[in-house]
Amino acid sequence: FRWIAVRPGTPAPPRRGRRPLGPTPRYSVIPRWGLTEHFEHVDQQESAPRGGPSPARVRNLLVVTMIVLGAAALIHLVRYALLIINRSTLLNPWIAGSATWVGVGISVIAMFMVVGSAVVLADWLVARRAAAFAHRGHEDPRAGWALRAGCLVPFANLAWAPVFVLELAGVEERLTWLRRPVVVWWLVWLASYAVSIWSIATSFTQD
Repeated sequence: FRWIAVRPGTPAPPRRGRRPLGPTPRYSVIPRWGLTEHFEHVDQQESAPRGGPSPARVRNLLVVTMIVLGAAALIHLVRYALLIINRSTLLNPWIAGSATWVGVGISVIAMFMVVGSAVVLADWLVARRAAAFAHRGHEDPRAGWALRAGCLVPFANLAWAPVFVLELAGVEERLTWLRRPVVVWWLVWLASYAVSIWSIATSFTQD
């Protein structure tokens, strides 16, 4: 059995069939009527924030820099051990010369790697801040040259670079989790500055 719902009263009048639509219209040429859409040309380079170095590139550069710094520290440790041995035993000139010039060469390479890492990290910070502020719908209030100067100028970067990183963490809503690591990194950086200044100041002693 099948139940069929009907309206009370007289039955509804039968539906009229559709009229034939006729033949499909054809045009000998493409019709020019219709709405015309105007598209404004948007410069993608101006609208999109400038991309910086990728995180993989930054990570690889930092790993290479740490390896070079570790090798430089090892070479200087070997040189110090050779100086102690040389107090009682005359070293072979080839060994002494190799230890000296290898230490100088790897120290120069380490200096270039540190400077290059600082420049790449500054570019990454500028691009990351630009992307974070653009995601919020406005521009970074700090200019790019100010960010680079605050990250690359010695002693000034001790005060400004951590501030820039904390501002970025605040924009990305991660300040609660990143405040302590940034402060710890800041303190370690201050200690590194102190050790570097002490080592440079004591490197000119003759006694």
